[in-house]
Amino acid sequence: MKLGEQKNEGVEDNVEKKNISQRMKKLCAILNSPIIDINELRNILWGGIPDEMTFSVREKCWKLALGYLPLNREETEKVLKKKRDEYENLKKQYYKKNKMSEDELKILRQIKVDIPRTKSCYNIFCNRKIQELSEHVLFIYSVRHPACGYVQGINDMITPFLIVFLRPIILKKEITSEDIDNITDDKLKNVESDLYFCLSKLLEQIQDNYTFGQPVHWSKYLKEMDFQQMLLFMQRFPTQNWKIQDIESLLSEAFVLKNAFQSSPKHFS
Repeated sequence: MKLGEQKNEGVEDNVEKKNISQRMKKLCAILNSPIIDINELRNILWGGIPDEMTFSVREKCWKLALGYLPLNREETEKVLKKKRDEYENLKKQYYKKNKMSEDELKILRQIKVDIPRTKSCYNIFCNRKIQELSEHVLFIYSVRHPACGYVQGINDMITPFLIVFLRPIILKKEITSEDIDNITDDKLKNVESDLYFCLSKLLEQIQDNYTFGQPVHWSKYLKEMDFQQMLLFMQRFPTQNWKIQDIESLLSEAFVLKNAFQSSPKHFS
């Protein structure tokens, strides 16, 4: 590497650090406002949340972006209490009732099969407490949303929420099963409630956003599918008969998208 190249890299690093610092200040200012400007928040979140931010900031940003937390900061505690009480009532109504229907038992059996498979390479998802709360959330969501119900793959969608919601409690990036065992039951109940409502918010947005106006390979097929069929389809694309030109076309579109998002490297982080 030439000396000039090393100097340029140093300048770029300094510029990047300055940009991150400015974004962190702007993000903190938005979150500390009495009334949070959701459009400003989403604009800054487009580039990702800087790794230097605290775990609690990331958690709050996710909940705000999904529409779970109120934009009026004074109402946050009141809304959270109401939502958590509501979830406990839902659990009593749907999960803890004396008798389930055949359809409900079928859903529960499938969830019980899928839960142990969820990110089994990470020991926290093998933790009994995590598996139990995941089962509650997935079952209650499924019976309350019969139009989409439960489909394999939804169990994997809860994992990033769990990590983001657990880190502010444990104050560690790498969470172990032992860390989970040390969390109080009340805190785990709060995580479970927040997980349920945030998953619901996310899935609502997915169902309302099929492929309208998006010129992708599979749009005409997805438009004909219901929510369950769409998720199953995306887990196993029918690519077995693809030819070289199909692969070339896909790679070309991927290159276009990569360049379109290159100014937002952390958009999907």
